[in-house]
Amino acid sequence: MANVVITTHWTDGDVIPFVRIGRTLKRRGHSVTLITHCFYERMAREAGLDFAAWDSPDQYAQMIHDMGSYSDTVAGAEEIHRFREKYESIDVRLKELEIVQRYCQKENSILLAKNRSSIAALMASEIHQCPLILFFMNPYETGSMVNFESLYKERLKNEVNQLRRRVGLLPIDGWLSWQSSPKIQLALWPKWFSNELSEWPGTIEPIGFPLERRQDVLARDNQEFLKYVRDDPAPIIISGGTSKQIRQDFYIKAIEACGLLGRKTIVVTRYKELLPHTLPPNITWFSHLPLDAVLPHMGAIIHHGGIGTTSGAVYAAVPQLALACYVDRPLNASRIKSLGVGEYLPPSRWDPILIANTLKKLLEPDYKARCHQFLKEIPADDALTEVCDRVEAYAGNKDYAISHAYMAENSGAEALSTQRPKDTSSVRPNLSSEVWAYLMSRKKNRS
Repeated sequence: MANVVITTHWTDGDVIPFVRIGRTLKRRGHSVTLITHCFYERMAREAGLDFAAWDSPDQYAQMIHDMGSYSDTVAGAEEIHRFREKYESIDVRLKELEIVQRYCQKENSILLAKNRSSIAALMASEIHQCPLILFFMNPYETGSMVNFESLYKERLKNEVNQLRRRVGLLPIDGWLSWQSSPKIQLALWPKWFSNELSEWPGTIEPIGFPLERRQDVLARDNQEFLKYVRDDPAPIIISGGTSKQIRQDFYIKAIEACGLLGRKTIVVTRYKELLPHTLPPNITWFSHLPLDAVLPHMGAIIHHGGIGTTSGAVYAAVPQLALACYVDRPLNASRIKSLGVGEYLPPSRWDPILIANTLKKLLEPDYKARCHQFLKEIPADDALTEVCDRVEAYAGNKDYAISHAYMAENSGAEALSTQRPKDTSSVRPNLSSEVWAYLMSRKKNRS
């Protein structure tokens, strides 16, 4: 069996997919450790995973506050650098590397890591020759990293080489070539959602959304909600995600619009201070609900455009209105609109009357039927099973570890970032013939 070490940072959209992957691997008999923020320890333990934290509760609360005070859409360069110096400094990365190294040196180990933030996993893979699978959570991330490198190329390269020097690793030619160096890079979304990889120099394989259906969670923990939907089926739900990195008027405008409609509405946020002091009589607040279990009961959802909420609504066939701003959210929202299963309003159009009128359209039976028809037509995929198959194929195989020699050989990859994006739909990934044959046999057996 494999010893799986998972590393990730930030909020639910960056952590919950890995909890699902870990739970699935655990069911297949593997040992799994999740390393992330302390806030997610209970969730990891309930999934049967071992756990290690990057931070303390106070440090995590401060990070959430700091994330809410800026976004990479509007912040100035110095503001971004201040954030990075606090949460991505050399000292922070060295501390994280020390944590990861405690868990990845066992026999048959493999690292699973979120892109960009999991610097410790990249170094641990190279130092201990532990295979690594790199994950992308949404299509925005690749373009964001290419742009980030183009803005701060020399600064990023120098930072990386200072860090590598501290742990005895040879210098590299560039930040982007290092970030794109893992041989196995998987995208946690399907090709029908996006197959454009924004000039990324490596090969990324879209494998589907990491969805998991667990109705038992809803039944056990949320009797108040179940009574609510029994009394008034198919209400509207408003969710702004699990960080404070949203505009302050998101909840205010969405709640005012639902107040105008007079239809039963649920607001879900753990940050009650973001809500108006007084809610309209048709609106009820919940601090937390498991959205995957809740969405099938909803008539429509207003959300922030996060990839997890977006994908969950698609597979629940729930019409969605994205009031999207910052990071990946406008891109996700525009895809939903173009696919015909939701609408997108940027901040300049957050007028409560316009939001209410858009919701009226989404609540029509014909629109709901369109969402159901779309769900029937999209290809079936099983990202969680696909990841588990990859783990079993690569665990303990040093050919899939980070290699300085491989990076040096492919250091011209950064030049590719000025060329047109690749179409990866027919590209065989960079695998040995034995691993490729193993994966194809597993896929054939599942079919």
